[in-house]
Amino acid sequence: MSSSASSSTPGSPTLPPSRLGTKAHWDAVYAREVANFRENPDDEGEVWFGETASRRMIASLRSLLANNSLEAPFSVLDLGTGNGLLLHTLLDADLTPPARMMGIDYSEGSVTLAREVAEARGEGAEEIRWAQCDCVDDEEAVKRLGEWDVLLDKGTLDAIALSSHASVRSYIRSTRTLRGASGILLLTSCNFTLEELKALFLDDAEGKKDEIEELEEDKKPKFSFGGKTGNTTTAVLVRRRKE
Repeated sequence: MSSSASSSTPGSPTLPPSRLGTKAHWDAVYAREVANFRENPDDEGEVWFGETASRRMIASLRSLLANNSLEAPFSVLDLGTGNGLLLHTLLDADLTPPARMMGIDYSEGSVTLAREVAEARGEGAEEIRWAQCDCVDDEEAVKRLGEWDVLLDKGTLDAIALSSHASVRSYIRSTRTLRGASGILLLTSCNFTLEELKALFLDDAEGKKDEIEELEEDKKPKFSFGGKTGNTTTAVLVRRRKE
């Protein structure tokens, strides 16, 4: 069980507002991480949810390729890219060219860090594109990004949910715009259960055109408490339902 969100109304899970949901917080975080990286190039910043979550998302992409649900080369957009390390994991897996990858974040400091880490690593990473984009409050900027085969979210929805429920709704609309009719969203959350994610993504007219499924249950990190076993994170795939 991921840490379950509260719900002010049935079917509408929410989280209490927090400074972790503010742009000012993340601007400060990435200003510090950029400074740390410039001082010590081995300090590339935090890996959200650890490498296990990243590897699980890559394994899911391999499975989609194997069963012909996804064709290579595919385009990938990492939402809330942070230091960009999720795309480096994808680059190491050699599933699609780095020129087909892009990471975006609403914090310019994140984009600076991701770009500098990629340039320092080289070996193709310098071909990954990075851009500042606010997927909550800038609908026109989202439209300019076009449609993508694969969207990745590892913790971004969680952070946005600490801002407001309205921000969550806006973000979900942006993911629909970015994946279009044929793209997919792979999302990992530590705050929402599968049922709560279904309530968020499938609860309106557009959402009813989609389907959401959990990824690789048996490979997830587990914890036990009070005689019950649960998951530290929930990983899902969102895509348009086949007619």
